[in-house]
Amino acid sequence: MKKNLLTLFAAIGLANLAVAQTGNVGIGTNTPNSSAQLDISSTDKGLLIPRMTETQRNAIATPASGLMIYQTDNTPGFYYYNGTTWGSVAPASTGGVTGTGNNNYITKWTTGGSVIGNSLMQDNGTSLSINAFPTSLIQLYVYRQQLTVNGDGQHTLMGYRDRNSQNDGTSYSQVASNTGATGTSFWGDQYSFGTGGWNYNDFTRCGGVIGGEVLGNYWGSLGYKNSGSTSYGVYATNAMGTGAGYMAPGTQTGIGAGFYGGVMGGWVRGEVLGFTSAGEVYASYNVGNEYTSGFQADIVTGDSGRNVAYASTSTKLKVADDGYAQLANGTATVAFTQEFMDLMDKNQRPVITVTPIGSPVGLYIQSINKNGFTVATIDGSVANVEFSWAASAKRIDAANAQLPEMLKNSQFDENLKGTMFNENNKEQNAAPMWWDGKQLRTDAAPKTPRPRLESEKK
Repeated sequence: MKKNLLTLFAAIGLANLAVAQTGNVGIGTNTPNSSAQLDISSTDKGLLIPRMTETQRNAIATPASGLMIYQTDNTPGFYYYNGTTWGSVAPASTGGVTGTGNNNYITKWTTGGSVIGNSLMQDNGTSLSINAFPTSLIQLYVYRQQLTVNGDGQHTLMGYRDRNSQNDGTSYSQVASNTGATGTSFWGDQYSFGTGGWNYNDFTRCGGVIGGEVLGNYWGSLGYKNSGSTSYGVYATNAMGTGAGYMAPGTQTGIGAGFYGGVMGGWVRGEVLGFTSAGEVYASYNVGNEYTSGFQADIVTGDSGRNVAYASTSTKLKVADDGYAQLANGTATVAFTQEFMDLMDKNQRPVITVTPIGSPVGLYIQSINKNGFTVATIDGSVANVEFSWAASAKRIDAANAQLPEMLKNSQFDENLKGTMFNENNKEQNAAPMWWDGKQLRTDAAPKTPRPRLESEKK
């Protein structure tokens, strides 16, 4: 083999040829490197390997792994065969590394550092995509068809936040809080949002966005379709499970929803039903005065079924009590209950009405004080007749019962309805509502410039 190689080099007229005792061949050097079978040294000449077109390259029969050529067309450059496909190692135009995949696909590498073709990512110069074609409408588009064989817990895109030690934020702002995934819309244009989530909601128990504790002990959803196929704009639950089922009977924790507003805590408006609540201790509890522009009624179940019981109304804030008593030798003293006395204004006498039962006896109220009243017969007879009584008194907090001026406005209800606007109506707009420190306003609120973030100043 050595003799044939020397004969070849001599035949083509090469000079400065050396053959080491180890069998290494040197051209341009008398001491070929021991790690190289052929060591070519020169300061003014290079190595010229076979040059051919891509068609000619692909016509090579049974190329050996490591075979190298220079391709003259279709992305010219040095190509080598890795045992499976041809890979480019030095494009003539850029000097970088490319594969043999399709246009816009990002190169995929083997663990050994070889180019093997297309990855799942594409870059068309303006948009990037994973497992899909780039689209001009989406800067980064990720598509995944999930396989049921892989089980639950599959996500198309996930942001996972971790830290080596507790790293608290300092506020709820973009630059002072820490998140697993963040979306920011730089300008507050109409119909623009920082983060969006949509779902076809073809089935039940699904929604557009979910937020919750990692084990699902409590969660809330936007655009939710429940197990009864009812659609919710917002649905939240925080009183059912511990991660392994229902909580022990009688044990509950958590709050389903909380709202805090500057001028109004929240509103609900339904085209058919307004607001419905239910609870074992109470269905509704209001801290503060309660006003309604309609009547109030209770539904009471009697022997004949459900009946309506309307609330009594008055132009004054009062407390009432009633009962039965009986004369003893023409007189009777009735003591108020402690509950009645606690609620009535002690500075004003209550109004008492008495009515005899059975015999037509004339009665009058002899005296009234904060503790009760005394009844006697008009003619001084010593009758022992039974009578009924009713007491009505000014309530202890009646001095605070004043209708706010803004509620006296005959347009108040309509103004509220204008604020409680259905935003699906894109041809009209909601009416503004704000508090100027003295009164409720329904004109346009003054605009106060907000501080600009550092990222916005660039």
